[in-house]
Amino acid sequence: MIANFAILKGMIVDAIELKKSFHLLIDSIDNENLLLNFYDLLKQRSKGWQAVGKA
Repeated sequence: MIANFAILKGMIVDAIELKKSFHLLIDSIDNENLLLNFYDLLKQRSKGWQAVGKA
């Protein structure tokens, strides 16, 4: 049980670090057109994942 908690805690920490890194990446993009294209790509990909979740 303790080992499972440690694994879960590690996963949560990894997810938080990933989220921070992702936001730092977005903040570092200086080119507005590139940023808009990136957001469009994210929007397109998230629509695909939403459809998968509803199936």
